[in-house]
Amino acid sequence: MKHAIPFLVLIAFCILASAQAAFGEVITEFDFIIGKDRSVQLLQSRTFEGSGILPGPAASSFELSFFDQQGNIITAEKLPIAFFRLHNHGQRGEDVDAVPVTVRTPFQQQWETGKLLENGRSIFTFKPMAMLCNRNRLCDGYENFLSCPFDCSSASQDGWCNRAKDRGCDPDCIMGDEDCSVLATPERVSSPPFDYLLFFLSVTLIVGLSAVAMEIRKRR
Repeated sequence: MKHAIPFLVLIAFCILASAQAAFGEVITEFDFIIGKDRSVQLLQSRTFEGSGILPGPAASSFELSFFDQQGNIITAEKLPIAFFRLHNHGQRGEDVDAVPVTVRTPFQQQWETGKLLENGRSIFTFKPMAMLCNRNRLCDGYENFLSCPFDCSSASQDGWCNRAKDRGCDPDCIMGDEDCSVLATPERVSSPPFDYLLFFLSVTLIVGLSAVAMEIRKRR
């Protein structure tokens, strides 16, 4: 039993390190509606600390590619698009006129142009950084401190919680920011899942240590 406490501490450290790695990458998501007639709507975008890329099909005729100012490709993501419904056991159902698609990709400041391609042919073009960082000295649209530190400060109410010790009190942190003198509940919040994992881990560790301490006292 005397080895239980160091063991619990080691487990907590490993879980915390894994969580920090999992939520440490800057990710951008784009939401599209793609029509069977190849019409495309770009609905919204968001940038956050996340992990990995959404799983896509092994083969697809659609992809979202990003290019720099020289026209060099930076990233390309396959899109899982099929204009029909799937029923039980993977059986094909009725056709649909449009499908929603969310694309997740690592954020890049070098993005100049985004193109939605079908078999290599462009069916939709947009300027991702015009959405994510227009440099108009206002923190607006889909900007936040991760995508546009030029317009958004670390203390901006931009839908992303910045917990760094930087003397900026971020109103987006629902579990509080050490830079804030008073914990307040903001009107608009968006905290990374890591906040909830950290809270759960802390409670679990406290309960576990209390149980070990009680068992040691009983044995005495």
